[in-house]
Amino acid sequence: MGLDMYLTANMYISESSNAGIAAAAAEHIPELAIEGCSIRNVNVRIGHWRKANAIHRWFVDNVQGGNDDCRDYYVSRKQLSELKALCNLVLAHPELAAETLPPSDGCFFGSQAIDDFYFDDLRKTVEVIERAAQFGDSWDFQYHSSW
Repeated sequence: MGLDMYLTANMYISESSNAGIAAAAAEHIPELAIEGCSIRNVNVRIGHWRKANAIHRWFVDNVQGGNDDCRDYYVSRKQLSELKALCNLVLAHPELAAETLPPSDGCFFGSQAIDDFYFDDLRKTVEVIERAAQFGDSWDFQYHSSW
């Protein structure tokens, strides 16, 4: 058990573009070739954190409206950019960590120490957001956590 966090990229598939995508996917997933079935969206996990409670706290405060309820939440590109900027700020100025991206306590959330693991989580977050930036405008993003 513990805090697991996910960032996914999601793309809606229109009826007009569905046939080619379904045919290609059916080569690997036979059930997609069943008559009357169609792919309506694609969901790609682009990031996974484990017990990165400072990052989770940021999502709860800035994306989830303070609701820490393990539901899916839309994340804008602007929000991701803001989080990346904060991570880079703290990585460049570690003395700002406690006030800029403070750790959070919670059931099975891991350590609240600002240590090497904390900074590794920030670096990983920057990598995840840079990966998200490679997705085109037809994709949107969702954050989800569980424990």
